[in-house]
Amino acid sequence: MKVVLRFIVAFCAVATLSACGGDRWRDYHALTCGTTCNITYRSAVDLSDSITILLNAIESEISVFDPQSPVSALNRGEDIVASHILRRVILASKEIADMSGGACDPTVGPLVELWGFGSSAGHPVPTDAAIDSALATVGIAGCRILPDGHISKKTGATSFNFGAIGKGFAAQEVVSMLRRNGVNDCMVEVGGDLALSGVNARGTEWLLQVDAPVENSGTPTHEQLMTISLSDCGIATSGNYRNYRDNADTGRRYGHTISPLTGRPVTTDVLSATVIAPDAAMADGLATACMVLGSEASLDMASHHPGIEIMLVTAAADSVAATSPWRIVASPGFPLSDRNPNQ
Repeated sequence: MKVVLRFIVAFCAVATLSACGGDRWRDYHALTCGTTCNITYRSAVDLSDSITILLNAIESEISVFDPQSPVSALNRGEDIVASHILRRVILASKEIADMSGGACDPTVGPLVELWGFGSSAGHPVPTDAAIDSALATVGIAGCRILPDGHISKKTGATSFNFGAIGKGFAAQEVVSMLRRNGVNDCMVEVGGDLALSGVNARGTEWLLQVDAPVENSGTPTHEQLMTISLSDCGIATSGNYRNYRDNADTGRRYGHTISPLTGRPVTTDVLSATVIAPDAAMADGLATACMVLGSEASLDMASHHPGIEIMLVTAAADSVAATSPWRIVASPGFPLSDRNPNQ
């Protein structure tokens, strides 16, 4: 879903660049996976070419907007052999779907298209029959990679959309590549999803800003909710407050997160979900899952998976709405700052 139309820039890094021995801090900026990519890393050599090659390879494999990509071919019903990248994306997606009870599932693609958030737009609100028909094709648990590398889909009409983990996956893959090249200190941000390693230029953990779920007349507003310090993990935020469409026929606004469980846009109490996980792909996918699950089920999910910490922003109760429109709830290990009056 995030590859499709999800441009939630939920964090910004604060660091000053400096030299250290033979290494020096370097910046990399580009467009990839339909969004921005910003990287800060410390290295004796310029690894820009390697980063570009890797990001282009990932996008060419998993983009649903590229008709020549293996995922597009797979969605057309062609028989393909999974590449190393596609295999890793599928396996990561299966793990996240299992962790979330199916709340984040890349085969939700037909439903994303049905609701007008896919490669085409302007669809009318789908009928119950159309939703039920699309739901019958959903379920990555029914898909598998065969021993010869070919991909078996649940049904012939099953379609993949790796938007819910694509940006986080790309960020984490870049960190892994940088580490293989001797780089330990780096921050990789792709479309707001971050993979972090080592320390920043000050020698401390990476300082991140988490945005409040604010929108000003349809324009994203980067208003600070809190700042946190992290390293050696992935972190991502998901929310519907910046990506939605209005339907003139019904007069309703529909958020972009489609539930693989109901086939409809989610209507939980969660306005935004921030997830910290061992890697950015998992954080990316589980942030989407939290939007589908709601606050109570999301906190329960985190409690059953060590290494997963979540922070949810929900609408405040009337008793506190006068001081803040939000209420913050979090798992015990989430590093909440002292600037959260409604936690």
